[in-house]
Amino acid sequence: MVLCDTNIFISAFNGRQDTIDQLNQIGLEQIALSAITVMELLQGLSLRRER
Repeated sequence: MVLCDTNIFISAFNGRQDTIDQLNQIGLEQIALSAITVMELLQGLSLRRER
């Protein structure tokens, strides 16, 4: 199990292929997120929609 922080997903959302490849190598079923990371990602998405 790998605990990923917000910056990892921001990197993937921004299209960084090396990050995407690493996440795929780990496997989605092996990736964990903290409640704080989920909240930060949701907050970031809502701010992005407001622009």
